[in-house]
Amino acid sequence: MKFISGLKGVFKKPLYVFIISVFTLTWILIIVNSYYSNVI
Repeated sequence: MKFISGLKGVFKKPLYVFIISVFTLTWILIIVNSYYSNVI
């Protein structure tokens, strides 16, 4: 439960949410780009 409450404390800070979302979006874009380059 300490881990979950720690995560909630992290997600209360908007900067961390912004960094995580940007990282996830970049990761998805890289995967999509590599997939399409392999298909084409």
